[in-house]
Amino acid sequence: MSSDAGKQRTSRELLFLKRMFSSYYRRVKIPPPPDFKYREFGFMLWDKDVMVRHKSFSDAEQLQNFLAEYGPKHAYRSVAYYYDPEASTMESKGWIGADLVFDVDADHLNTPCKMEHDFWVCEHCGAHGRGGKPEQCHKCGSSNIKEFTWICERCLDLAKEEIIKLKDFLIDDFGISPYELKIVYSGHRGYHLHVYSEVVRDLTRDERREMLDYIKGIGLSVSSFYRKSSGVIIFEREGWGGRILKSLENLLRDEDGLTALKDMSEMDRSTLEKLRSYKSVILRGLREESPKIILPKGVGEKTLIKLLAKALKMFEVEVDEPVTIDVHRIIRLENSLHGKTGFRVTEIPLNYLDKFDAFKDAIVFRGEVSIKFLFDCPPLRIGEEVFGPFKRGQKVEVPMALAIFVLARGVAILL
Repeated sequence: MSSDAGKQRTSRELLFLKRMFSSYYRRVKIPPPPDFKYREFGFMLWDKDVMVRHKSFSDAEQLQNFLAEYGPKHAYRSVAYYYDPEASTMESKGWIGADLVFDVDADHLNTPCKMEHDFWVCEHCGAHGRGGKPEQCHKCGSSNIKEFTWICERCLDLAKEEIIKLKDFLIDDFGISPYELKIVYSGHRGYHLHVYSEVVRDLTRDERREMLDYIKGIGLSVSSFYRKSSGVIIFEREGWGGRILKSLENLLRDEDGLTALKDMSEMDRSTLEKLRSYKSVILRGLREESPKIILPKGVGEKTLIKLLAKALKMFEVEVDEPVTIDVHRIIRLENSLHGKTGFRVTEIPLNYLDKFDAFKDAIVFRGEVSIKFLFDCPPLRIGEEVFGPFKRGQKVEVPMALAIFVLARGVAILL
């Protein structure tokens, strides 16, 4: 494809995407965030590479009209509250406070499925491969490489596990009320968690970092969660101590867990066998009102510390730190559309989080459209049906939601 043809393709597809996004905003009312008059809004448009920032809206209708007119590729709003959100510098906005926000993204997790569905293409010679892009093309040495990320159930399930752990930390360890929490699917590969509480609104960057350090287990010493008395090791049940105990109990309970313990802690086979033969006694001790362990003969405290350290790792939460620490951050506007997927940025009731399915609950476009694929692409589920995989050059009629997903990624064109 020549560069001129590429430009024609780009303008045609981008115009289509803008039109479809605008149609969504014309038919669906977007509830503004709390106290939205004090929020800054930002937008990425389809025909510009820069963000339109420092905007504010006096009422919900004004925001709705802007979304319907421009059909933005991405829509954001600030986590902070300002006296003058339209001021052009942060210093002149007049910072009032900021919600506490967390971002969990599958991109930051060790998801093996990336090697199955993410891919890259060298824009110089056309070489391609699976997984994340290399620094240089293995064929021609060019660094002009384009990366294409995909999403699947496993990506989002792992991100969901992290957001559930995070929710439990905030409620159990920090005393945040469930009614002050809002979980939002990002529209792509992760989830956001918003804390709306006067208690957190004035937190400084350093105080937000301290919360993150606790949630991520940074600087924790497992030896601080137990004490020794007459050869018996007695555990704390509160906070991190309780989590470590729960993790250790889960690992000991079944054979796969024992094997995982061996692999994680570099335990030798004889030590593993001692734990296996003694595990019923250990589990009984862990379930007592004052949890305790009497280690089997030949298993010392050093081994215990290794096991507890690995158990701790299982409850650490992987979050995008800059999002939480930045008190001027902007984050995706709830119920807007994500410009890389066409999926809705969806609010999720806490009691529905386990059941939430992005491939059904975040789909907003209906109908079908004919497209042509420019690259080999992995399958994608829309609703109950899986479509693909697709071959380069394949022409096919697909659901509108799938078409928008691949058009937005630049891996297909309209017919």
